Amino acid sequence: TVLYLMQRHGYITKEEADDARSIPVESLLRESNPEGSSNEYQSYIDVVVKEVEEKTGLSPYTTGMKIYTNLDPDKQKTLNDIMSGKTWKWKDDKVQAGIAIVDVNTGALVATGGGRNQKGERQYNYATDITRQIGSCAKPLFDYGPAFEYTNAGLASQVYDGPHSYSSGVAIKNADGGYKGTLTYKYALAASRNIPALRVFQSVDNSKIKEFVTKLGIKPEIDSNGGLHEAHALGAFSGSNPKDMAAAYAAFANGGYYTEPYTVNKIEYIDSDKTVSLKNKRSKAMSDSTAYMIASVLQDVKLNGGGTITNYAVKTGTTNFDDAYVKSKGLPGDAIRDSWAVGFSTKTVVAMWYGYNESTKEHCMRNLPSSIAKDKLYRTLVKEVVESNREEFKMPDSVVKLPIISGSNPAKVAPTGYSGSVVYELFKKDHQPNGTSSGEKENKLATPSNLKVTYSDGTVTISWGAVQNPYTEYGTFGYNVYFGN
Repeated sequence: TVLYLMQRHGYITKEEADDARSIPVESLLRESNPEGSSNEYQSYIDVVVKEVEEKTGLSPYTTGMKIYTNLDPDKQKTLNDIMSGKTWKWKDDKVQAGIAIVDVNTGALVATGGGRNQKGERQYNYATDITRQIGSCAKPLFDYGPAFEYTNAGLASQVYDGPHSYSSGVAIKNADGGYKGTLTYKYALAASRNIPALRVFQSVDNSKIKEFVTKLGIKPEIDSNGGLHEAHALGAFSGSNPKDMAAAYAAFANGGYYTEPYTVNKIEYIDSDKTVSLKNKRSKAMSDSTAYMIASVLQDVKLNGGGTITNYAVKTGTTNFDDAYVKSKGLPGDAIRDSWAVGFSTKTVVAMWYGYNESTKEHCMRNLPSSIAKDKLYRTLVKEVVESNREEFKMPDSVVKLPIISGSNPAKVAPTGYSGSVVYELFKKDHQPNGTSSGEKENKLATPSNLKVTYSDGTVTISWGAVQNPYTEYGTFGYNVYFGN
């Protein structure tokens, strides 16, 4: 058709048109797009194209347009070098990762690690396309966040870590198989205890939990009654992806505001000179007091291979296979399915999923070594892509910090002049515990005495003098015995 019209309008002669028609069209086509396979920004461009198509209904490949994006080239290059193995040694060629970096205050998606060993356009993107269970990364979202928001709980609120079950009667366990008795919300979340998380979930109106996570862009599983099943407390639902997790956690960093993550600022249509803004608007998702208390606790989370990261809050998550699947695939008993880390400073959120697309006997993650590898990789990411001069999280006026008598249950504010042990905890203003009179006695326990340890025939026997405990109002009394630190 083109040749016919060119001849008709005098651009070419009949002879030139005939010569051109003799060339098969197939011989002029390319089998691949070398520009796409070599583009260092392809992972990010794929997200851009998909976003433009969803928001405008038009394809950048068929409609002339200039697209202005949020891409941070330096951060993207850093991710590219890590994903390619240039600056990071991966376990093998099969292990995968998806990484999303989001600006805390604007919601802009500035870089993506879409996957390893990928070439060409429109590849499966592990930063935006996966739906994987999020494990303990759910605890700030489904458990403690809603508790702070809707029940006015504080960091010193108490929860019991002891034998417990789902409402169905199915027992739940902690990762270590043990119990720690009465804990503060702060300790239970920082230590990622499963049983306290479920108890906290069960203490909050289910519809409020659904409201809380939905405002943060998380899509839970809704049952026939319109509610959320209790396994959400531990992240056992259809799941999420690094992009959406980064956006949800950004609200903990910025005072409670959520913005759906986006890559495109605006589009200019070439034919009409029309300009359209594609920025997403932010909305209030929670109070600044809830956001700050979660951020405060998550700064106490320690990653494997080191302590906490200065002025940085983070939560990790792990998901497991069921026993039948492990047996059917011949996987080791400590095999895990997904490993997550989501964290933030006052400016930057980094969310990472780590694992295998499909686990086999030869290629699977084992709990401790894979968690260590994932945490080391995440530390490297924070070092390379998060600002080094990180600011402290600023406590809002809606939060108060008070000296609490250590071990008090319920929490009691230490009176002026109190000489016993205290710990400073955060509460929502006007919902802090009552103070105590300066004349209240200090409750102190005696130190266990006459400790004796003997070893005989493979058995260690430990004995000590009992301690009298008249202070029943403080909860369960007992001893912990520690071996090897």
